Amino acid sequence: MAAVNLAAFAIAIIICTAAVTALVGHVLRPQPTGRLLFSFGLFAAIYGSRMFFKQPLATALGISSSTALWIESGLNYFILIPALLFIEELYGLGWHRALRWVTVGTAAFAIAAVIADRATGLPTRVPDPSLPLMAVVATVALVGAVAGYRPPRIVEWRILVAGIVIFLLFVLNDHAVGAHLVPWQFSAEPIGFLVLLACFGYIALRRVFAQERQLIAVEQEMRSAREIQTSILPHDLPSTGRVRIAARYEPLAAVAGDFYDVVAMDNGAVAVIVADVSGHGIPAALIASMVKVAFAAGLRETRDPATILGRMNLTLCGLFERSYVTAVCALLRPDERAVSYAAAGHPPPLLVPGDDSTVLRLEERGLFLGVMPSAEYATATVSIARGARLIVYSDGLTETPGRNEELFGIERLTAFADVERNKSPALFADTLMTTLRRFADRETLPHDDVTLVVVDLLDA
Repeated sequence: MAAVNLAAFAIAIIICTAAVTALVGHVLRPQPTGRLLFSFGLFAAIYGSRMFFKQPLATALGISSSTALWIESGLNYFILIPALLFIEELYGLGWHRALRWVTVGTAAFAIAAVIADRATGLPTRVPDPSLPLMAVVATVALVGAVAGYRPPRIVEWRILVAGIVIFLLFVLNDHAVGAHLVPWQFSAEPIGFLVLLACFGYIALRRVFAQERQLIAVEQEMRSAREIQTSILPHDLPSTGRVRIAARYEPLAAVAGDFYDVVAMDNGAVAVIVADVSGHGIPAALIASMVKVAFAAGLRETRDPATILGRMNLTLCGLFERSYVTAVCALLRPDERAVSYAAAGHPPPLLVPGDDSTVLRLEERGLFLGVMPSAEYATATVSIARGARLIVYSDGLTETPGRNEELFGIERLTAFADVERNKSPALFADTLMTTLRRFADRETLPHDDVTLVVVDLLDA
């Protein structure tokens, strides 16, 4: 193999190696958030592959001239697509998504060009679109600037411009040599591409590393938020000789908007609250922490569930604009054989009597918390007996979808509570969560936050 062919072969290997490295790096990233590395790798892969089919390297590798010409022609048409995707990642979509339309048009042109070549039986029948496309991209950038489009700030713009200019000079030189417009025969476009490749690679890696640092920082913040949210949930449920309690909490994400609390009070009484903040993630978790503070403050002043919700509502109104909170507050008093409760737009709790009678839905309702300062809430009281069970939950439980998008629903929950009434609170809660996962046909329940509190009256 001649020295020139060896040099071209070495450059092609370098470019293809860089392409594979970039593509593998994109795939193996834990959370790939952009296409910069992917488009860079695809661009380099097509360019490097095309070099193996260029003459005279194709002949030196034993590839027939006809096959090499057809493959090179096809790659020439498609190589501009990943290049445009790379530019789009840096520049954005442009004014009225103009750059995306240029990319779509280039893809359509490439397909049409291949079809035209096959129809005529002549590779390279369609002219190389590189130079016209460069003019189109430059026009798009100019029109966008005049129309007021401002692309994202490119910190590495000097490196980008230098790489593009150097590569364009080599491309123009090759076109000039091929058209016999210059007296020399020096043609070394791959060297210019190596320079461009180095510039693109530097920009891509710099952006990737910056994204990874941002992801690490976000993950650290999420862990901290998760720790804070966990701290507002009860670590140990009250244990008395008169009640037995179990709770289950499965958040949708690392942090969630569901909140529950169980507080032991005088004479064996237990106060229970389950609240659900609209939305998910850190904003909902922050509001959930406000709910915790508001509930604790209300419980210090009164034992009436409706009054507690009313004071929580006054505290929360005006603190957030687009969110609201649903809640159920219940006070179970074994010495009085009664449970008092109030609700604010929350799914109805279930009361399983101590005998074999029908499971009751506690239907008292009120307006969401945090919406209207003048909202009023009512306390309802229900008599209970030994063996009674109170079930309070968030709507993530009843609104879990199954395989056919049918919701688990309150009817199914009520039937489950009736059939499994003799299980202990902990076993009842575990069995219910297992049943919910089977219904959803998955190991986790990612549709919504799911909270469940089960309180059994042991002695009345």
